[in-house]
Amino acid sequence: DLTQPGRLQGQLVRQLPDGGDRNGDGSVMCTVIAGPEDHQDATRWSEDCSADFVCLKIDHGDWSRDSGRKLCRRHLTAFDDSVDVIFCNSDKLALGALEALQSEEKEVYLVGIGGDSEALARIREGTMTGTVCENIPALSSCITETAEAILRDEIPQKRQLLDFVIVTKDNLQ
Repeated sequence: DLTQPGRLQGQLVRQLPDGGDRNGDGSVMCTVIAGPEDHQDATRWSEDCSADFVCLKIDHGDWSRDSGRKLCRRHLTAFDDSVDVIFCNSDKLALGALEALQSEEKEVYLVGIGGDSEALARIREGTMTGTVCENIPALSSCITETAEAILRDEIPQKRQLLDFVIVTKDNLQ
């Protein structure tokens, strides 16, 4: 279900001890660093992740780290300490945003999508809040079952939709 990543990003933030209200002002202010505007998933994820929060800005860029860095700097300049959460449509964008946050010595909740190995390392060290990614064990199992069925000259199961998973420091292995 390709609507899941954005919804799960929002769920991840709602499950934080302070519900995402990092600065304690009573509301959760977020910005979104999205993929290209013409990418249907980027637009959907951006709307879904920010639905329960006060969304100050959605900016579209490419999927690169550099784009994440530039757009995060723009958000920090425009909104300074108002931002509690930055949602990114990819871990590469989030890693770029993290560089901007660190250079400005700002701390906000930062959530990506993808399960990138470097993002997982940043989650483990506590500089990134979390990510949403495909369920790799379930995906591997599905691929194996499909390959085995083909080898037995059987028709593989119909297309299966696999759930995405939330990854935080608490459940990272």
